[in-house]
Amino acid sequence: MLEETGTNVSISTVKRVLYRHNLKCRSARKKPLLQNRHKKARIRFVTAQGDKDRTFWRNVLWSDETKI
Repeated sequence: MLEETGTNVSISTVKRVLYRHNLKCRSARKKPLLQNRHKKARIRFVTAQGDKDRTFWRNVLWSDETKI
């Protein structure tokens, strides 16, 4: 902030003001990489679904389960 406004502000002041406005700091959770058992389970799932035709897949609702 010093460079932009010419005002020197401490980190604790910034955190306190953000907290007053109900803005909390969070670190992103690191997701583990897929393990071999997860990869094998995906392959089994795809193989089991191999006999489905295009009309089946047109009726599937895909969702992104990413949590932020």
